[in-house]
Amino acid sequence: MKRSLRSIIAVLIILLTILQPAAAKVEFSRELYQKLSQNQNPIPRIEIPEYRRTVLKNGMILYLVEDRQLPILMVNGTIRWGRSLESKEIAGISDWMADLMTTGTKNYSEKEFDRYLERHAIAVSLQAEDNYFTFNGNALISEGEGLISLMAEVLRRPNFEADYFNRKKSEWEKGLRHAKTRENNLLNMYFYKNLMGDHPYSFNHDLDLRLVALERITPQSLTEYYNRAILPNHTILFVYGDFDTDRMEELIKRYFGDWEKKEIKVKPAKVKENKEIYGRVLIVDKPDATQAKIKMGYPFYDERFLDRNLEERASFEIANLIFGGGDFESYLMDEIRSEKGYAYDISADFFNRPLGGAYFITTSVKPERAFDTVATIKRIMSDVKTGRKRFSEEEVFKVINQRNAFFPEAFRHRDSVIRNLIANVELKKRDPDYLNHYIRIYNRVTAAKTQKAFAKHAFPEKFFTVIVGKKEALLPQFLEAGIEVKVIEVAN
Repeated sequence: MKRSLRSIIAVLIILLTILQPAAAKVEFSRELYQKLSQNQNPIPRIEIPEYRRTVLKNGMILYLVEDRQLPILMVNGTIRWGRSLESKEIAGISDWMADLMTTGTKNYSEKEFDRYLERHAIAVSLQAEDNYFTFNGNALISEGEGLISLMAEVLRRPNFEADYFNRKKSEWEKGLRHAKTRENNLLNMYFYKNLMGDHPYSFNHDLDLRLVALERITPQSLTEYYNRAILPNHTILFVYGDFDTDRMEELIKRYFGDWEKKEIKVKPAKVKENKEIYGRVLIVDKPDATQAKIKMGYPFYDERFLDRNLEERASFEIANLIFGGGDFESYLMDEIRSEKGYAYDISADFFNRPLGGAYFITTSVKPERAFDTVATIKRIMSDVKTGRKRFSEEEVFKVINQRNAFFPEAFRHRDSVIRNLIANVELKKRDPDYLNHYIRIYNRVTAAKTQKAFAKHAFPEKFFTVIVGKKEALLPQFLEAGIEVKVIEVAN
């Protein structure tokens, strides 16, 4: 019966979470892309549903949104800072702590915790990100109080000295060692540890560092980290579903109101730019590799992109989608895939977080084509940057039109809109109507603006390149071209 109940909840949640903003991806075909381009889509406006925002005495911020469509309760939350609080000595502690916190608590053993989830048909999760932790839970509304009470138990009463501590530690060690055998993990590890240096943004990818740190982490160090990282005055809680707002607020206060706040000094350092890596090539020798996995990029951080120059950011975003956004008509895809037949997929992307960022291009090709692929990417970027190849108004229109078509779909559920609003208002100090402001801004982008923004932020000469593959097949190409290469040997 309980398994059936869980299945019902899963279906209901899927119905409500289709096309969420963080993962609102659509599989594009050339036919769909052309269809969207031929029809001019109206500029969308995202309506903000009614919500209640309350700040508890302990500093916890609470958002409540009623929705009577389905008899469910959804809980989402964000806790500021996340992995950015880590140091080299405790690299990876955020993810391990989150795992332990959702395995058992001081009042529930591991088996009791699992039984509680099964008995009440509840799902809960806690995950670490670079700048925050996220937690989620869902249940039928009849089990709403059970969900709220368990979420409070997870966040407030972790048990880091439980009998599963050593087993979990062993599991994490095996998982990290296994990850070192995977090409994509190696690619990201050597890319970000060189690009980000000794900054927490690189720690999650640095498997060697995490293995060393894992041996040092104890129940005491986990408790000390928890007391800095998981605080009510750093927490934003969002409750959505079939409930009465006044009653739900009282329920939240009952389970979270006496959670004691703590004032800690948090001032994470920003990523230091490592200019020594500019133009360098690093080959990670993996003898059993059949492909050459390539990741190339450079530090990318501009405080104005965070808000003060939104038009420039929107212009660069659209320019980059035309250049290498991953669809069939991007410049990179057109030449690397369609003309040369080197790769099935190639994409260019960037992130610009509060403490630093990166611009990067990823693809996978046959080993003998690695050097030409890298050279071609640099040439195409250089051609656009210098104006030898220029963005057209038609290309800009296609991207804007595509966005106008899919923005309403990504935000057609009210919980999606509120989650986006919370991220903008609480984490980024933006206006509640920021999303609609952004839509208006990107609809004013022109070809000239994209050209100017791309020329300003594209640096083909800075590309730091990491390639995972067979050294014997890769190294001669670069040496013949007179390019110095560093090789890292990786055991099978």
